[in-house]
Amino acid sequence: MWLILVLLLCVQTPSWSSTAPQVPCRITTLQQRPVLPFRTFSPSGHFAIHYDTAGANGVRSPDRDHNGVPDFVDTVGIAFDSAWNVLIHTLRFPIPPLDSGKFYAVFIQNLGSQGLYGLTAIDRFIGSGGAADRFTTFIIIDNDYSSADSLYNEPVYFLPPEPALRTTAVHEFFHAIQIGIYGRFLDEALFHELSSSWVEMLAYPDVPSFVPWTRLLLQNPDRFPFSNATDPLAGYAYAPFAWYCSTQSSDSLIRRMWELRSVSGSFYEALDAALSEQYQSLAHLWCQFAEILLRLNRSDAPLPHSRLLFAPQPFEQQRVSATPVMLTGSLDPMELRFFRFFLPSVSPAPDTLNLVLASADVAAATHIQHKVEYRLAVAPDHSLDLSFLPTDSIGCWDTLLSPSAPYSISETPYPQPFDPDQHRFLYFPVPRVSGILESVRLEIFSTALELLGTQQLPVVFANNYWNARWNGLLNDRPLRAGVYLYRISAKDRSLWGKFTVIHR
Repeated sequence: MWLILVLLLCVQTPSWSSTAPQVPCRITTLQQRPVLPFRTFSPSGHFAIHYDTAGANGVRSPDRDHNGVPDFVDTVGIAFDSAWNVLIHTLRFPIPPLDSGKFYAVFIQNLGSQGLYGLTAIDRFIGSGGAADRFTTFIIIDNDYSSADSLYNEPVYFLPPEPALRTTAVHEFFHAIQIGIYGRFLDEALFHELSSSWVEMLAYPDVPSFVPWTRLLLQNPDRFPFSNATDPLAGYAYAPFAWYCSTQSSDSLIRRMWELRSVSGSFYEALDAALSEQYQSLAHLWCQFAEILLRLNRSDAPLPHSRLLFAPQPFEQQRVSATPVMLTGSLDPMELRFFRFFLPSVSPAPDTLNLVLASADVAAATHIQHKVEYRLAVAPDHSLDLSFLPTDSIGCWDTLLSPSAPYSISETPYPQPFDPDQHRFLYFPVPRVSGILESVRLEIFSTALELLGTQQLPVVFANNYWNARWNGLLNDRPLRAGVYLYRISAKDRSLWGKFTVIHR
């Protein structure tokens, strides 16, 4: 029985430009294992490596150690032994089915003409227990990872040969474990690729192999909702999410996800269940991941190579002038969307407000493919109004404001005296630790220090100042005329003051 999973790595751009990588991903059928004239074994003996030294598939590197094996083939053996150590010894995954129970077969061929780094081919059916069929496999990798290889006039390999080989070896060998131990899940190819790309990041954190794919996600988030389990490309793109989930739990998370999925359910349920065993949840970490992507340009962004991911800007852009900008739209389950608003400022340049929306409905990703509607309004005073529909939708959002000039804070409440019949809002000064679109706590007291009520107020930009904006109501009623004391609290700072209310 001869089948193929899917190609596991595709053509990528040769530099960190804004150009999207070419991705000619396709399903390939192999009729038989390649026939190559030479075979050697990796230093550990775990891998049988088949190769040629002539023709299109020939390995042309020298033999500097004079052991009768080309140096590139020796390097292949070392790379696959390293993959074995990472996956079997460190991460404690089971050993995949081996030829004669002794070794795993790797073939070296020219894959550059196909735009591939490597592929894992399905060999023989070995069982249908659990949730999916299992198969023996073999791996094919490229014969040189040359920068001269091209497809459609674009270079195939953006990584130098050695890191390209190392990451391909661990990526493909993890596929062999997935298919041979847990099963082949055709309808959830995203998680096959997510897992193998995650182990690349774990094994070789210095190699930014995931960056072109995650950039493509950031530029086109509506094309890659995390709920589209059939899309293998989304698996490459979301590898940093798997990496982040494992950093918030443990390196055993992905193994546990595969163990749970091999029994029943879906990968979304399996990942959520694996996280819950470690006191986390998929929805919570998904929202945290959305916040991280919003802050990729910051030095403290907790993702590898975050600066490489940041450019080009992935935001849908809007300009806010004298009136609010109103936006409506929808999100697929587990979809991200990025916005950038240019807002009025005290300086000639506008202030910039970045916003990320995320649907965090794990159940919808698994069972019900319904969309979440959103309604969004951003006003010139930097205030934001957001709602998700239906009202019980599971969604989250985060903002990041970049003022174009140092901001000022008013010294006293204004207008004074405050007349609720004449003035729409009363603005309070806020502690310097407050951030725009954050909230502060307002406490209002009588002059005898009796607490009359407490409210959370938004911090906004108004009248050339950053202030806390209050609508004049306390417990849904206007205050009587008189003098009042107040306290504004943000983080560990507080401000005290007084204000006067009149009714004319």
